[in-house]
Amino acid sequence: MLVPTEDATNFAVELVIIGAIGLFRVGRRAITYARRRDRFGRTAYLARRLGIPGLASLGLLLVATLMPRDPVGAFYWLLGVVLVFLMSAADSSWDLLVEVARERRQAR
Repeated sequence: MLVPTEDATNFAVELVIIGAIGLFRVGRRAITYARRRDRFGRTAYLARRLGIPGLASLGLLLVATLMPRDPVGAFYWLLGVVLVFLMSAADSSWDLLVEVARERRQAR
């Protein structure tokens, strides 16, 4: 998006690559969580950790298919996908803060 002369098709290819990498990471994380037996195996936690980023990555793929036909409309959908990614990042950051506080209390 920072290259002003880029056309919609090239941008769509970039979105496909980013979306595919995101789905790969979600799949890899799912395999890791499937092997764990601790408290991180809860269904709600897994839905937040895998479902939200997975949906956002699928959203990127959807935006990539829309981009060559309707670039302006695709950018509106891209805004929604970015907001979902930001929501997921904020949720992950909050969980990290809670876990750090929990570990500090247990260390005392």
